Amino acid sequence: MVLEIAPIIEHCEAETDLAVAYGMRTGNHQSGATYIVFRQLLRALRGQTESPGSFSDGVFDEARRLATLGANRKAEAYLHTYRALTAALFDDGAALIRHAAAAMALRGHLEGFYPIALIYMLQGLAVARRLRGAAASEQAALRSEFDACRTWLAQRAADAPGNYSHLVRLLDAEIACANGDYCAAQCAFEAGITLVHRVRRPCHQALLTERAALLHLEQGLRITGQPLMVAAYRLYKEWGAEAKLRQMQERHGAELATMSGTELGRDDRSAGSSSGLISDTIDLLGILRASQALRFKTVLDRLHARVKETLGALTGATNVQIVLCDQESGAWYLPPVSGAGATDGMSVDQAGQQRMLPLSAFHCVQRTGEILFVEDATRDDRFARDAYFAGVDCCSLLSVPIRKQGVSRAMLLLENRLSPGAFSAERLDAVSLIAGQLAVSLDNALMNASLEKTVVERTRELWEANQRLEVLSNTDALTGLVNRRHFIEALHREWARALRSATWIAIAMIDVDHFKKYNDHYGHLAGDVCLRQVAAVLHSSARQHVDIAARYGGEEFAVIMPGVDVDMARLVAERVRAAVNRLGVPHAQSNFGLASVSIGIAAVMPSGDMVAEELLYRADGALYHAKRNGRDRVSAIAAGRLVVAATS
Repeated sequence: MVLEIAPIIEHCEAETDLAVAYGMRTGNHQSGATYIVFRQLLRALRGQTESPGSFSDGVFDEARRLATLGANRKAEAYLHTYRALTAALFDDGAALIRHAAAAMALRGHLEGFYPIALIYMLQGLAVARRLRGAAASEQAALRSEFDACRTWLAQRAADAPGNYSHLVRLLDAEIACANGDYCAAQCAFEAGITLVHRVRRPCHQALLTERAALLHLEQGLRITGQPLMVAAYRLYKEWGAEAKLRQMQERHGAELATMSGTELGRDDRSAGSSSGLISDTIDLLGILRASQALRFKTVLDRLHARVKETLGALTGATNVQIVLCDQESGAWYLPPVSGAGATDGMSVDQAGQQRMLPLSAFHCVQRTGEILFVEDATRDDRFARDAYFAGVDCCSLLSVPIRKQGVSRAMLLLENRLSPGAFSAERLDAVSLIAGQLAVSLDNALMNASLEKTVVERTRELWEANQRLEVLSNTDALTGLVNRRHFIEALHREWARALRSATWIAIAMIDVDHFKKYNDHYGHLAGDVCLRQVAAVLHSSARQHVDIAARYGGEEFAVIMPGVDVDMARLVAERVRAAVNRLGVPHAQSNFGLASVSIGIAAVMPSGDMVAEELLYRADGALYHAKRNGRDRVSAIAAGRLVVAATS
């Protein structure tokens, strides 16, 4: 762990030399061999070995050393661990996979959580790399292996977040890259960089930043990838990893071209890495390209994303926000985030309460109308108590109001939590130049959003109207039950489902006894009331969202009962018949003196040689059997056979 927390590699060298000498002098050859391996790691990072990442030099042969370790499995484990670490730092995939696997097999010979955690992290990186080119048949096993590594590391992070949380985010980012989920990878890298900055692990901070830069560049995002690569270079330089600097100059000279010769660690730029343009010219060209790009963004969320990407690249801001002003109400709000589901944005007060916005800084710019330029908001009495900055070590802040024809339209809020004083006067000029184009683009985007919102509202209203029409077309106006057309459609649907699942389906056909006489005696209005009362009984007796009760026509009703055999259907039908009797509706023209119903039921387990209409025909036959045999009763048919004739 000494290497990870040391601000510069040189701090480790003297202590390592003393440890090697002490181990040899005291005869502790096991520890001495381990310290020698660690010394070679430092030499590899400093560029004092034969090739980048290799441990071999004039006095140390990596292959011979590995062969002569013999029973010193602890030293062997450390050799593979440190060799895998250098492979990760120097982006040597083959070496990382080979040495991480060997270290994983030997982890039982190490003591302490941290070296073992390092092995799990390196093995996770190796497995994620293997996943990128793995055959489909191999991917399940690799994902299981990766999950085991991440789970182990996450459990350690729960106990010691400062040591391991950023490494868990690194694994999350690498597996997201392997899965092609580049948005998730960017979020994981950003979270990891934020965490590692707080705990100050130079080695891990440089690695996370470089890997994030590579992701952006691989996706063609040079505007954001270039500053990340420059930041990674500076971190490696501050740490003292000279061999890594040379590798980055060879691989990423174009991205590092804006750095001065002093920053690169040499007096003159190589001919292949300089474009011949001074940095001011490059900035102006970047501003011109950015303005042109913003000009054609007419969708609000895309404009927002482009602004964040562009200003992040030009200013080094780690976070960029746009706050908009509603021109009708004068209310300020954060625009909705693409994919989050919200359509109306969030008020600044809500955003402040949820720590999404430095509310004190926003109100300061809103009140003064002036640009706000703060080196470190966490040390400024005006803003330090803002909940947004709670737990933040430092935060450079730049807030720029955007006006058009003297009217406030928006506000840009830029921050950098990596270092104080991150925004220079030149960066402020760049933001001001872009703000002019942004005011025009915002008008276009907001107008477009308003039109889209109107279209969405009209589309929703049309859909709702169609839904109401669909309900009306399927509903019997008198009883509120579904109509015959919908009943037939539902019958075929439930029949097909019962055929697939080899389950029962039953139908009940219900007829109000002597209904014509009831109408003639009491009138049609009373007849309608009677039908509605019977329909209410059917509705309450049916299983909600399972059975389908319908008005079949005139005084006839029908119920589809999926998953119900003849015995259960008969019980349901008897309950319906008894409930109608309990209504106590007078019927002077009936033998019973009250309104009653006759019910025929049929149930079957469908087979391929049957059709749904056959079940309906059987239920109708059972109904007529009930009516011929005195009415106010239930008759049931199963598999074509009359199984019961129940009387009242």
